[in-house]
Amino acid sequence: MAGLGALIIFLLWAPLSLSQGIQGGWEPADKNSKAVQDIAVFCVSQYNKNSDGNNLAKMISLEDASQQVVAGMNYDLTIVLVQTQCKKNSKNSPSCEKPSSKCHIERCVCSVYDVPYEKKRTLSSLKCTVL
Repeated sequence: MAGLGALIIFLLWAPLSLSQGIQGGWEPADKNSKAVQDIAVFCVSQYNKNSDGNNLAKMISLEDASQQVVAGMNYDLTIVLVQTQCKKNSKNSPSCEKPSSKCHIERCVCSVYDVPYEKKRTLSSLKCTVL
């Protein structure tokens, strides 16, 4: 009889659980949320830190965002970057807002592991293709 009770509980619980998304699974993230915007800024800063070019890039669009709850949060963002006229060693000059004359544009998928309560943020991968 106990087995029947457990089966009934499972059958009642399963549809509710699935309607809220699979726990630990990837789900769409709100591209306008502060958390996602902060991750996007982090992705751009990591791109600029690791790129071989002399100029800084800036984000021109955030195309897609997904998240996964783990011991913290995993994020996958698809962003579009453009190279600016701003040199990496310069400080927020007006040239940082203007695209370079070469107008080098890339689509990047940025994966980040974020643990806000530990103030820990790690770039897991950053893969870019030229558009």
